[in-house]
Amino acid sequence: KLTMSELKEGDLAPAIDAVDQNGEKITLEEYRGKKVVLYFYPKDDTPGCTLEASQFTELGDAFSELDTVVIGVRKDSCTSHRDFIDKYGLGVSLLADTTGELCERYGVWQEKEAHGEKKMGIVRSTFVVDGGGVIRHALYDVKPKGHAEQVLDLEFPTVQRALLGIRKAGDLVYRERITRQIGQRRVGLVTQVLVDPGEKVRIRYRNSLVDQLLTCLVSDRADIRVGQAQ
Repeated sequence: KLTMSELKEGDLAPAIDAVDQNGEKITLEEYRGKKVVLYFYPKDDTPGCTLEASQFTELGDAFSELDTVVIGVRKDSCTSHRDFIDKYGLGVSLLADTTGELCERYGVWQEKEAHGEKKMGIVRSTFVVDGGGVIRHALYDVKPKGHAEQVLDLEFPTVQRALLGIRKAGDLVYRERITRQIGQRRVGLVTQVLVDPGEKVRIRYRNSLVDQLLTCLVSDRADIRVGQAQ
């Protein structure tokens, strides 16, 4: 449910003027032309927040391929953020919103209820801001597990991302068991994306019904030819 203070797709992203874990001032303007993933989380060094930050770190190379910067925001101090990063080897920048101004601007400081008690707190939320400073996605009240992958999929589907990782002929760059809705049917399949010696990308799948789906997923890569692996 959208509250009066929540942002939505198409809104101009509110200004960012906070310091990171190293005490360096960060603004949105310095990332003009790049995409920014701005995620707000409840507290440093807690299980859910550690999982979320670790998964954003694991996908750091994929975000970089998409010219995207990932920045976390929480009310903790620079010292707390730095300790959090060092303890878990995190690869994301964390802003110290000690005044709570950023949380207010992005509408994430809301009333929450836990164990029958209502109190104000940060609603775990993520915003994807494009190179022009416009919000492309506004995601409120998200779950930490798998969220980084969810955000990445908003910008670039999984199979397409795998093709970016191709380095040499014969590489198996992607393999995953997935389930997709094809018309009225749920289809389970195992997908493999690989490159043959002729540098033709081949997609091996278990069910021919997914051919159209997979072709669509890679259709925006003009240099990719799709064929069924033998």
